[in-house]
Parts: sequence; structure tokens; C-alpha cells
Amino acid sequence: MTHKLVSNKGAALAWLALVLLSAASLLLTHQGRGVSASALIVAALVWIKAQIVARRFLELGHAGLPFQWAINIFMAYGPLGLVIMALTVNRVA
Repeated sequence: MTHKLVSNKGAALAWLALVLLSAASLLLTHQGRGVSASALIVAALVWIKAQIVARRFLELGHAGLPFQWAINIFMAYGPLGLVIMALTVNRVA
């Protein structure tokens, strides 16, 4: 019974971290700072959130190394897209 309680507490803390990181992303984008700087910080927050989900809820740490690499590469597409947009948005506009 104690193991299940500890597991639920860890999941609740991971969920809380995801909510706080999402709120930080939202507040950062509405502050009116430069698009490039905000997008780079949001990209970092997206990467952190993806790592929390993969490690806590998908148990990526228990998977084989090739699968871990594949998932990490897949998770990098979102933040990488944000970085590319941040670096090119001023050139296009």
C-alpha cells in the first residue's frame, strides 16, 4: 500500500510541475518581450515538459537504449521547431 501511495505522490508532483511549466510558458509569451527570446525559453520549457512526461509517465528509463534515443529525437522536434521559428521570424516579417 505504501508503494502505491509513493507512486501517486510522484505522479502528482510531476503533474504539478507540468502545470507550473505550462503556466510559465503562457505568462512568458504574454509579457510582450521579444519573440526570439520568448520562443527560445518556451522551447526549453517544452523540452523539460517532454522529459517529465517521458520519464515519469512513459517510463522511458526502463526502455532499451535505442528506443530511448528514438523517443528523445522525436521529442526534440517540437522545441527544435520553436527554435527555428524564433530564429527566422524576424527575417520573414
